[in-house]
Amino acid sequence: MSSGARETGARGRATGPSDGADPRRDLAKDLVLAEFFTRKYALLWVLALSLALFRFVRDFIWVMAVRRAERDGSPDEERRIRLKRRAGATSALLSFVFSYLFVMHVLFGDGS
Repeated sequence: MSSGARETGARGRATGPSDGADPRRDLAKDLVLAEFFTRKYALLWVLALSLALFRFVRDFIWVMAVRRAERDGSPDEERRIRLKRRAGATSALLSFVFSYLFVMHVLFGDGS
């Protein structure tokens, strides 16, 4: 192969230093994304994880509470609604606390 020829990758695209990619542009992209992983955006990460967990934790707590109520007696529809509301409040608190501890430990390395 001559020194001026370019190698091709598995899909036939040119690879190597002359593939047209600007390394400064890639670095700029990395720097912009790295900004989101600073303490400045910690609350955003906590809220995003809390929202992602909320529905699943609420449903899990609600199902467990309804099963316990069914074991004690037949729960009516009004009691199921109260149990779902209470499960929602518990889930919001639990999801937020877990998300805060997780983000602080995983992203920033401190458990406080």
